[in-house]
Amino acid sequence: MTFSILGFMLVLTVIIVTAALSAMRRESRRARELALLLKEQNELLQLLTDGVKNTAVFLLDSDGRTANWNPGAQRLFGFAQDEITRRSVNCLFPQDDATAGRIESALRTSAADGRHEMNVWMLRKDGSSFHAHMAVVARRSPDRGLAGFAVVVRDMTEMKQAEELLKKLSLSVEQSADIVLITDRDGTVEYVNKAVEDVTGYTRDEVIARGLDLLRSEHGDPKLLGEMWNTVLSGFSFQAEVTIRKKNGEQTVLDEVVTPITDARGNVTHALVTASDVTPLKTMREKLTFLTSYDDLTGLPNRSVFVERLNRDRTRASKGTGTMAILTIDIDRFKYINEIYGLDAGNKMLKQVAESLSVSVSKDDTVARLGSDEFGIILHDIQKPSDVILFVKMIMKNVPQIIMSGGEEISVTLACGISLYPDDGKDANTLMKNADTALGKAKALGRNNYQFYTSDMNVGVTELVFMERRLVDALRNKEYTLTYQPYCYLSSGRIAGTEALLKWKNDEFGLVSPVKFIPMLEETGMIIDVGKWVLQTACAQIKAWDNGKMQLPVSVNLSFSQFRHEFLAETVESVIKEYAIDPRRLTLEVTESTFVKDQESAITILKRLKSIGVSISIDDFGTGYSSLSYLKRFPVDYVKIDQSFVKDVAADPDATSLVSAIINMAHSLSLRTIAEGVETEDQWKILRLLKCDMAQGYYFSRAVTAQEVERLMD
Repeated sequence: MTFSILGFMLVLTVIIVTAALSAMRRESRRARELALLLKEQNELLQLLTDGVKNTAVFLLDSDGRTANWNPGAQRLFGFAQDEITRRSVNCLFPQDDATAGRIESALRTSAADGRHEMNVWMLRKDGSSFHAHMAVVARRSPDRGLAGFAVVVRDMTEMKQAEELLKKLSLSVEQSADIVLITDRDGTVEYVNKAVEDVTGYTRDEVIARGLDLLRSEHGDPKLLGEMWNTVLSGFSFQAEVTIRKKNGEQTVLDEVVTPITDARGNVTHALVTASDVTPLKTMREKLTFLTSYDDLTGLPNRSVFVERLNRDRTRASKGTGTMAILTIDIDRFKYINEIYGLDAGNKMLKQVAESLSVSVSKDDTVARLGSDEFGIILHDIQKPSDVILFVKMIMKNVPQIIMSGGEEISVTLACGISLYPDDGKDANTLMKNADTALGKAKALGRNNYQFYTSDMNVGVTELVFMERRLVDALRNKEYTLTYQPYCYLSSGRIAGTEALLKWKNDEFGLVSPVKFIPMLEETGMIIDVGKWVLQTACAQIKAWDNGKMQLPVSVNLSFSQFRHEFLAETVESVIKEYAIDPRRLTLEVTESTFVKDQESAITILKRLKSIGVSISIDDFGTGYSSLSYLKRFPVDYVKIDQSFVKDVAADPDATSLVSAIINMAHSLSLRTIAEGVETEDQWKILRLLKCDMAQGYYFSRAVTAQEVERLMD
């Protein structure tokens, strides 16, 4: 029995020891496994904290001082472990944040809540700053007391830049003037920018609901949409110009580009649709195309089309028996109408003349605008010259005789030159040149005239060409001279002053009339240099008379080009100083049309001239364009009454009344009057009774040399 009990206990002891040893082995193995796992986790954590490029992990003690500093923190902040240990975390933040206690507040919040996150600006060792996301976690001791803090800092600079870039891209797309849509591969609209509302008038919701149908061409090829999707789904862009109807019913032209959007594997997942409103551009293209063939103002064919049709019609006419007439037509005095009444009045006149000419021809004939105020007409099947004469008289009658502009009546007359095919030329250039030559002759004969081309006309044209060439050298060759026409006081007949008049004497052409050469000087621009010579010569004469104790004023005419020249005042002032004359001895005469064109600019120029000390005279006053009321605005001294009124002052009561009104108005404005073209004693007497101050004309003296003026003064 005793043995049995001992045996049982021995067996039991063995079992217990064996079990204990087995349990100990299991616990040892588990401990080793746990230690290995912990080591692996620590290594993994270390790899994570050390290897993340833009992330720092460090520990703080309970006072906010650095206790541990991982390699990631060193990379991000630039501080080594020994440089940062035991330093306050405030050194990693801008001074303003540290002073405001923002960091201490974050630590307190973390201690209370266990965790706190914030976006902050932080500082590197070199003083540079970066935008960061910071997470602070409170660390607890075994007794749950505050042991310190674990801090994770992530550099948000790249993310912030990416966000800003994304924001800019988003705003650019949203604010783009072009329509931008994104669809899936089935055509369902997923995004549309605001421009769709501005361009089409439809809201975004309407576009999303109706899809790309809104951007389909109203009258386009129905296969276009299918062709577009086939192209895009194949990975290629598709471009087309389509005309759509906006919500308000208007049509607009869109330049659409559809681009495939692919995923990482190259599969087309979406389509990007951009559409630009090219309606203005298309309209401009059409307008430019029109302008290459037609005149924008009148709608008539231009010169190039006229020449093309003339060549075409000439070929056709050469096969028939009829004659063809080529007409070139100008509006009389059109340049002056533009200058005096303005471009609006000139344009109105051009349109009305164009309309009258167009309704006067048959459908086979051509009317074109060849230049500024020049029109061309091609007439077919002319049997005899008298047919052309009847036509020209008809168009001169059909054109409105009077055009109203700004409450004023403007008379309209035409000049016409005519050449005939084949008698006056076999090609378009010759026919047009000869018609222009005839036009020049018609204009020289006066208003509302027409002329057929004749071969002897070219002689006159050649003479004018040679004359213009000689003018180029006239100043250098000293071919110009000045003569002086006196103007006298009506009360005493005593000479009050003289007007300097330009003469040109050439060995080949003799003494040339100013009517011929002065317009050439104007057109070629030589008038500026010649005008300066006239001013210098006149001032030299004033100086010579002053030295001879004869204080006689001299008037010098200024052309329109001279008056508008930017250095006029400087030129006048320098010449006066050059000859050391009293500026009161010099009077500058300007025709009234020069004043009326741009009154504000004229006033500025006149004030500048008056500041020099010279006198100003309005020449040819009353020639049909003036308004007495504007006189008070201009700083002038003299008004010269045009000879067209003076010649009838002794015989026509209306002329007398008009001259009297001009004199009285001038006197009320403290201006002196000079009557031009006085040739008879009766004119002198009437003007004297009307209290005109001075007069000029053959009754007193023709234009004479300076020496003859001196004799007249004796």
